[in-house]
Amino acid sequence: MTEEEIYILVFKIILIVLYTSFSIIRINITRLKRKANKSSEINEGKFSIAFLQIYIILTVILFMIFVFAPQLFDWSKIPNYPQGLQWTGTALGILSIILFIFVHKHLGRNYSRSLEIFDDHKLISTGPYKFVRHPMYSAFVLLHIAVFLITENWFFGIVWIGGLTIVLILRIKREEDMLIEAFGDNYKFYKEKTGILFPNLIKIFRNKQTDKNDEK
Repeated sequence: MTEEEIYILVFKIILIVLYTSFSIIRINITRLKRKANKSSEINEGKFSIAFLQIYIILTVILFMIFVFAPQLFDWSKIPNYPQGLQWTGTALGILSIILFIFVHKHLGRNYSRSLEIFDDHKLISTGPYKFVRHPMYSAFVLLHIAVFLITENWFFGIVWIGGLTIVLILRIKREEDMLIEAFGDNYKFYKEKTGILFPNLIKIFRNKQTDKNDEK
């Protein structure tokens, strides 16, 4: 094997390990999810649900094709691609898995794949939730960026990142409306202190200044 072929194989293995690990963790968490009474559930809309299902199927199919027949995507391969970006993608992929596990550790029994509120639902504001309202989605964003960087393929970037962007736009607004209805001013106050997907440095600085003033 040539040096280039070895690198292609290495990054293909990395891609498989990252994607498989993330998927296994997600499936196990969903399988072990509690059976609890729901006090409310939001209708996500037929278009939103259909788009999400199509998007998931499409990304899985594209991933499998890329793994077993990557030459079919040579037409969209980015020329003169720095290998350092693939290692960056690897680091982001590992970070996404760590964040995903960390999120579920703090989310605990409040996790649900669908938009629903349980009878004993709690507003989580610890761990990653201290700075970000939707850190689970942040983990998905990091994973999708990682896939794009590792595959060095602009088509994957458009499909994976573009599709996820649409999914999040359709979902986050409904989810936050549901949480405001459930927790009222507590969630509105929490919303003012945190970022959506990534920490809002301005809000963090402002909160620290407020805390200092309160201590005086």
